[in-house]
Order: sequence, then structure tokens, then C-alpha cells
Amino acid sequence: MDARKGLRTALLLVLIAALGACGFARRVVRLEENRSEIARNGVVAGAVQLDGVPIEQVEVVLLRVEYDGVQAVASSHVGEGGYFAFLVPQQGRYALVAYHDRNGNGRADGDEASAGIGLPAGVEVGPGDEYMPCFALGKEARPLHADLRSRLADVPAGMRSRLQLFAGRTAAIDDARFGRAFGAKGLWAPLDFVSELGIGVYFLEPYRADRIPVLFVHGVGGYPQQWKQIVAGLDRKRFQPWVYQYPSGMRLAHSGDTLADLLQTLQREYGFSRMIVVAHSVGGLVSRQAIRRLAKTDPQQPVMLFVTLSTPWGGDALAQLGVSRSPVTIPSWQDIAPDSDFLRQLLKSPLPVPHQLFFGYRGSSMLVQGNSDGTIALASQLAMPVQQGAVRVTGFDETHTSILGSRDVGGEINRALEQAVAADRLAGR
Repeated sequence: MDARKGLRTALLLVLIAALGACGFARRVVRLEENRSEIARNGVVAGAVQLDGVPIEQVEVVLLRVEYDGVQAVASSHVGEGGYFAFLVPQQGRYALVAYHDRNGNGRADGDEASAGIGLPAGVEVGPGDEYMPCFALGKEARPLHADLRSRLADVPAGMRSRLQLFAGRTAAIDDARFGRAFGAKGLWAPLDFVSELGIGVYFLEPYRADRIPVLFVHGVGGYPQQWKQIVAGLDRKRFQPWVYQYPSGMRLAHSGDTLADLLQTLQREYGFSRMIVVAHSVGGLVSRQAIRRLAKTDPQQPVMLFVTLSTPWGGDALAQLGVSRSPVTIPSWQDIAPDSDFLRQLLKSPLPVPHQLFFGYRGSSMLVQGNSDGTIALASQLAMPVQQGAVRVTGFDETHTSILGSRDVGGEINRALEQAVAADRLAGR
């Protein structure tokens, strides 16, 4: 056993070296730069709930509270759903203000509605910390005091937030943002990915209240276009496809919690009461985290069915080797490692929705111990607590990637969707 583990470690290090020799060295360098920037910064992220204020006219400013007053640090337009996010590079106390920039001059004027949170004392935020507030801005809100308005005018040039969140933007599956190149960037340079593309739930067609949303979630290094064949087979008269695009190199709890927040925003905006989540590989872990968070805040959360393909419920030993032996560690590896804190928390309580577990069993690899789909061990895909909690477990003669292009798998997903709708109808919902 020790000899085999030593061989796998050696193979992993050879693979890392080979990737560097093939030009991936630049990715490794950029990953380390991204990791360092993430470690150096805190995060202030949240949402402004708007009442009668056009979203495209709302500006949010991050303030640092100091002994002699406040200093404007950065500003941002809110994204879909009223979301905003800032990196905080310096330990300190922070607050936020939002205002209705009605005339579009980039300044808070004396007749423009405003709102704030954290003032006057501010909230302590430093490296690795998160402050995630939500506050409301209505069209009848009072303007800012003149002194505070003058401070907002002092935002340093170029200090606009690079972080973006999207809830409900419509895009075609063939959009370049959903392709392989950005899947790789999300793994190796997650902060660059968020700065360039943002994180979001996208509609693949305009929203229809008479069709049930089906959300597709990719895995590590994955990308939405991997779902193209399965999406093409979806009954568009009954279902509407959505995709979640996120940087898979980021910590999985953050990706899952962000997904939950985006879905709550969409539910408030569109009022849907039913949806289905279909996830591949590590996307299953991210989605389960989101469903648990949704259920914690609302027992009537909308997910009626959860379908997973080739998910490493028991973790991936290669991720653990990467964490312990690789010169640069992808953040999400820490969560995928067997017996990680993330996995223990994720699986400690039953899933509050029906779960259909699909797994693949074709393939083998010297890097994966035992039977596998060529990437994830069967023992991990079929981890006992999750298998016991599933309403259906189905295996396919497919590899970790071919399972996404299989007609049989697509057919079984459609069958699962139809069964969920029928069960919902019988329950009188």
C-alpha cells in the first residue's frame, strides 16, 4: 500500500512538472498570485434591496471608518439583484453607503436618495474576513449629509470594484464565456475569473413563469458548455435551462453560499416555487451546500429534485496529495480532500430534497485507487451516507467526462424530471 501511494505521489509530481513544461507554468504562477491576493484581503459583499429605484442608477461606496471621520475606499455599480462585492486590502473598520445616482454624474447629490449600513462605528474587517450585509434603498430615502457627500467624492481614481455577481442575465450556451478556456481560468486563476466574468446564474432563454427552471452546475475545471447536449434534449415546453458559472478554484463553501444567495434573489424577483438542480462532479458538492443554505433560511425552499453525476462525495485522494505535495495549492482542493472540514459539515445532516445519484464506472487510472470512472473512485461516488439518502442510484458505463455526452444519461435525467413533476402534481403542489 505504501509503495502504491508513493507511486501515485511520484506520478502527481511528474504530472505537475509536465504541465509546467507544456506552458502551464504561467498558470501556476498566476494561481500563486491569485492565492496571495485572496489571502491578503478581506471581502465585503452583499446586496442592496431596492424599492422604486432603477438598478442601473445605484452606486455603492465602501468607506473606511477612521478616528477623524470616514474615507471612501472604492465604489461600484450594483449588479443584477442589487449585488456588490469589494476586496478589502487593509485591516480596519468599514461601512457602506448606497445612493440613487439619478443624474448619472457619479456623485451623491443633495436631492438623491441614500442608505447606509455600518455607520458610525464601522465593522472590523481584515485579511480572510468576510462582511456580508444587506440593506434597503427606497426612492423616498433621505439624501446623505453634506459632509458625507463630500467624502464620497474622494474615491481614489481607478478604485472601482472588480468583483461582479449576476442573477438572471440571459445568454446563449454558445457564448464564449461558457467555454473551456474560462473553465480553466476559473480553476487556475479564480480571482482573475471573477474580475473578468463575475459569478452568476444565467438564463439560457428569457424567463417564463410557466416553465420549471432546471439549473446545471459544472465541476472543477468545468464550464457550462459541457451541458450542451443534455440542455438540447430538455423539454423546452415544460422546463427552462439555467447555468451557474463560478470559478471552480475558489473554496467550495463560498461558491455554494453564493449560489444560494443568487437563487434567493431570483426567487424574490420572479416568484417561482419549484426548480430542479442537476450537477456534475464537484458541482454536486457546491449545489448541496447551496440547497442546505436555502433550506436553513426557508424550509419551503424551491428545489424539488437534485440530480448528481459522478460527484466525489467521499473526496478525492489526489486533491489531498495536491494539498500536501504540490508547490502551489488550488484553494478548492482543500475542500475536496477526503475527510475535509467542508465534506464533514456538508454530509453531517440529511439532504432536505429528493436526490437521484448517477455514477460512472468506465475507466481506470494509476492515479486513482480501485475502480473508478477514470477520475473519481467508485467508493467516493458511492459514499455510503449519500447513497443511503438517495431515492435512486443509477450506474452508467461512462467515464467522468463522457457521462455528460451520453444519450442514456440524458434520457434518464429527463425521466427523473418527469417523475419529479408527476410527484409534485400528486402532492397537490
